[in-house]
Amino acid sequence: MATFKLKKGGSSVQGMFDGTRSVTIKSAKYDFFNEDKFLELTFEDFPETIRCRFYEDKKNDEPMWKIMPVFRFTNTGVSFIGSSEDETIVKVDDTPSKLVGKKIGVYTYKNNKGYWRVAPKVFPVMEFQNDVETITNDDISFYEQKAIEFVEKYARDRVLPGAEKVKETDSTSW
Repeated sequence: MATFKLKKGGSSVQGMFDGTRSVTIKSAKYDFFNEDKFLELTFEDFPETIRCRFYEDKKNDEPMWKIMPVFRFTNTGVSFIGSSEDETIVKVDDTPSKLVGKKIGVYTYKNNKGYWRVAPKVFPVMEFQNDVETITNDDISFYEQKAIEFVEKYARDRVLPGAEKVKETDSTSW
């Protein structure tokens, strides 16, 4: 007979590590938590329990989506409409199924309870050009650094903007 010690809390997932990586989107769907809408992504080679959610953030009663970087950095559904001196106006086909099979950069980390999470701050992983912009290796490095800074500043201790909407016991939250 053997004796084992099992650590309480936290998770041990083979192949997970703290840091940035390129992943392939396995599934994408819109859903609701209470009355808050979110886009949820799962990734190939990750357990189904490790997901990333991008919540709608309402400012001045207008929905301000944090999903734009997902579509932008996977070069999915973004098209040029027009521009002015100050801004470029784009149209985004935000159909979640169009994200499946696309590669994107994410930061995986263990939160303060010891569980693996994917930070909702994504970055491009390959150069591309479309009607709206050109993403270079310098841009990739810039946005990857922003993801790292986000995790170090907000995510590790779960002080995320909008995190109060998520129950601490919700295993699908991050």
